[in-house]
Amino acid sequence: MTIGEKLRELRLSQKITQSELCGEVITRNMLSRIENGAALPSLPTLQYLSEKLGVSAGYFLDDAEEVLPYRKIHLIPKIKSLYRMGDFATCLALCNQLDSDDEAALITAECLLNLGIRLFRDEQLHSAESFFERTVIACRSCLYDLSHIEKKASEHLAAIRRAKAEKLPDFPPSESSPYAEEVEYYLYVYMLYITKTARYDLAASIYDTIKFSNTLYKKHINARLSMLARNNSRASTLLFELVESFSSTYCDPLFRMNVLTDMESVSNAIGDYENAYKCLVMKNTLLSAFEK
Repeated sequence: MTIGEKLRELRLSQKITQSELCGEVITRNMLSRIENGAALPSLPTLQYLSEKLGVSAGYFLDDAEEVLPYRKIHLIPKIKSLYRMGDFATCLALCNQLDSDDEAALITAECLLNLGIRLFRDEQLHSAESFFERTVIACRSCLYDLSHIEKKASEHLAAIRRAKAEKLPDFPPSESSPYAEEVEYYLYVYMLYITKTARYDLAASIYDTIKFSNTLYKKHINARLSMLARNNSRASTLLFELVESFSSTYCDPLFRMNVLTDMESVSNAIGDYENAYKCLVMKNTLLSAFEK
């Protein structure tokens, strides 16, 4: 293929008009002449056209007709730079231009995972779930072993689906858990399990051996122990303080759901049906994040 033929094929494959490709750099008449083989572009013009079409200039000078290697040469440095800056959305868009390239698939999986985690922490759980699902698909379509990325995405998916079902996370944690390094979180989850299944004296004795530094976890477990001891008045006070803290302190969706569920239960137990209803509304608002 000639330079003009390659140029025209690339332009049409990307649905770019001659006017859009020309910009203010060259005339449409000149571009037509180049595409028809009536003229050759200067080196600066070739570099401009290459940049606009997302390939290196070497593609037009090579006898080979395979464009992907030259597109990769052009895009990979940009993709890596964007990834280092944390611009995962733009990085992902550029990776999509590299089709089935395995290096691009690896970066795609990383970008999808990071975007999913951001959405998860922003409580946009429905969108986050979609990104984690796409992460798993990207991992499985890549030649490289991306099991570590797939496990992390799968664990987040499981956490979202547990939240949808209003269930507690599993214990003990798996190594792939997004909270695997947050030991105190799992001690907290363990105490939630104990206060659901054990007697007060056993739960209290286990709690005494754990020195929580996280005041929110500590307060919630104290509320659970009060519920277990049928001291619903104290439990209500502690849970109310936790709910009030939501507006000023970041709390992940699972923690908020657990606190609101307990607050609703305690409010019903003491006959405070107005507050129980408020808790139900707040839970529904939290769950509505799945539909965003």
